Amino acid sequence: MKRFLTVVVAGFLLSCAPLKNSPFSEETESSVSNLNGQYLGSLKNSPLFYEPADEITFGVFSDSHQNYAALEDWVKDANTMDFDFVVSLGDFTNQGLNFEYDAYLSLISPLHVPLITVLGNHDSVGRGKLLYKRLFGPYNFHFDHKGYRFIFFNNNRLDFIDEKVEWDWLAQEVRSSPLPQVLLMHVDPDNDEYFTSQDKEIFWDIVRDSSVRLIMNGHKHVYHTEVKSGILRHQVERLERGRWSRITLKEDKVVVEQCLRKECKYETQKDYHSGSELME
Repeated sequence: MKRFLTVVVAGFLLSCAPLKNSPFSEETESSVSNLNGQYLGSLKNSPLFYEPADEITFGVFSDSHQNYAALEDWVKDANTMDFDFVVSLGDFTNQGLNFEYDAYLSLISPLHVPLITVLGNHDSVGRGKLLYKRLFGPYNFHFDHKGYRFIFFNNNRLDFIDEKVEWDWLAQEVRSSPLPQVLLMHVDPDNDEYFTSQDKEIFWDIVRDSSVRLIMNGHKHVYHTEVKSGILRHQVERLERGRWSRITLKEDKVVVEQCLRKECKYETQKDYHSGSELME
């Protein structure tokens, strides 16, 4: 118990966010709501939003919990780079506490580009689910941008035992559009701790032979890229020390770069026209 209280107090001091009533309540200092929806609204106001583009570039980071300084630095770096938008793949809190949500919102507020935030398993603890839904919006959603569909899917199965993973929703989203698609979630869809063999089979039956070109997740804190069932899969490493990924989408090509602060190196690409994969 003593160790738990120490963690809570330390997290509070690092966040520089005052407690609101109780750290376990749904009260927050921030009054924002549906932040993902607001950012998507700003994207849709772009005159190029609905037009296919030669190239889409977006930045992705994950698991920024316990990395407040790294997140602050990353936001400063991101403001000097050119992105269509950026994505957080979840676990931006440790225990889903209200002051942790406030700290994250404070740190990302200086960003000059839209940031879409995914729900992670840590963010789902306690009142975290309710906080996320109020502050960011629905767990599952999609948007179409410059000729691609981006699908954001809550697959935190162990944290949603009662609600269950919405496989039918995912199937409908994937099948309802002929656009090339990017699927973003927090947990690796082949994670043995989270998913049964039946869950995995359901997932791959949905995405196999579909328009999905890239599947992305965080959660495990380590960088990994592979091709499975003809689809490029990329696991984004923890933000610690400013590690993130830059993704470039072209008409028939997906390029993944591993980045440290402002420095990025070519890592993997998949050409969906020729079917080739180049990995370094």
